[in-house]
Amino acid sequence: MIKNKVVRVGVLWLGLALSLTACGSDNTSTGPTGGTANPIGFALPTVAATTITAPSTTSAVATTAATTSAPTTTAATTSAASGQTQAQAIRSTDWNATFKADPKITFEQTALGLNLVLSGTDKISGIPQLKDIVYIDLDGDGVEEAAIPLFSGGTAGNIAFLVYKYAKPYPTLTDYQDGYKLYLKAENNRLVVGQPVYGSWEPNCCPGGEMYNSYLLKAGKLSQVSETSEGFSEAAPGVVTAFYNFLNDKKFQEAYNLLGASYQKANPYAQWQTGFASTEQVKATATLADKANKVVQVAITSVDKGAAGQKINKTFSGTWKLTWNTTSKAWEMSEPNIKDTTGGTTKGVILPVFEPLVSDLKSKTKVPIYLPSFLGEVSKNYTIYAQTVDAARDSYELSMGLTPDCNGNACYFGEIKGALINSGTVRNDGAAVGLANGITGYFLLYSCGASCGESTLSWWSQNKYQYILAIKAGDQTDMVKIANSMITNGPLN
Repeated sequence: MIKNKVVRVGVLWLGLALSLTACGSDNTSTGPTGGTANPIGFALPTVAATTITAPSTTSAVATTAATTSAPTTTAATTSAASGQTQAQAIRSTDWNATFKADPKITFEQTALGLNLVLSGTDKISGIPQLKDIVYIDLDGDGVEEAAIPLFSGGTAGNIAFLVYKYAKPYPTLTDYQDGYKLYLKAENNRLVVGQPVYGSWEPNCCPGGEMYNSYLLKAGKLSQVSETSEGFSEAAPGVVTAFYNFLNDKKFQEAYNLLGASYQKANPYAQWQTGFASTEQVKATATLADKANKVVQVAITSVDKGAAGQKINKTFSGTWKLTWNTTSKAWEMSEPNIKDTTGGTTKGVILPVFEPLVSDLKSKTKVPIYLPSFLGEVSKNYTIYAQTVDAARDSYELSMGLTPDCNGNACYFGEIKGALINSGTVRNDGAAVGLANGITGYFLLYSCGASCGESTLSWWSQNKYQYILAIKAGDQTDMVKIANSMITNGPLN
């Protein structure tokens, strides 16, 4: 039985501070079948024949017609009036009349449509989505059944569905199930039902993954024949943030549950928890550094209590590898690579986004290369792509975007520049701000017209080189942190 809402320890999706994009909050837009949109907002993946393939952009009726096997026990005679075979006769049903004729159904007219309630149940109700009906032969008798999603009327999306068998004068209700943000699809004579998988802290808009179950009808009842799930890469950084939030709140068991089995085996719980005995506070910023390999970059600050009662402030930077566990339907953390960066003593951290560029930069420029060891709050939940714009003896310039080959304003994220100071060097306007190692920088806030521009932070090193960090709609506090990570992390050559 599908639960009303699947909950697991997952990951919070945070919006980009630059307002480059926004998370949807409603589910009433037109979807791929021409009716209510896929309430989860993600395409179903292509998998084995017993599970799910990507949804077609055609209607549910057209999709079913293309994927459902020909009837085997009923003659495929065609009605001249309807153009449908006897096996497809249920498609001509007057559903409103069918609902009204069923003594187990009560209903009322609402602004969004006819709200249906199935008596004897406490969860089966909603607005029938007649444009999204899935017609499919679920019991192999050569005659199609109809699976009808019921819409909640709000952000919960489809919260139940009904399965009807063909009969005269009206089809009969044979089974039903409830759920949350359900998405129905016909695949290989099976009804595939998708719904999101949430962590306890995840908002309605942004689940960490999705599960898919496929069904047949056996003896008039829905029988599950397969199950699979997938995690959404964009959700991975939140599980790392949640891990450190749990540590900060002393919820050690919840944090430990986010760690993978191999890590837990190497670090038994009692021994692992002891390592945080003196920790008073932990804060972390996580960024999806490598979408393909699910690598999350993290910057951590902590406060520990020393033996004499003094406060010990530390900073750390590094990466975690995230893996989706199809059994627990949750992200798991493993392969930590965390370095102590307290006082800026650890140098040479190269984020995955910059790794392909560093070797070429070193071979072409004599300018000391400074790159950030983390990209801050502004890059949460987004994969950042970097490319070299210029690499010369006396300068280098890198561009960062939200797409691999970004060359426009919509996908632009920011820039990093370094150059030898000469007579043509222009000092950027802006307010003076203190940076790491006693360096003074100059911050200039972005302005907005048709779209928002970039904020810039520039500074001069003691060796007569100018560096400029630009971030679209960048926040001063965040950009100072990124600049400080560049200063303490480099030079890399």
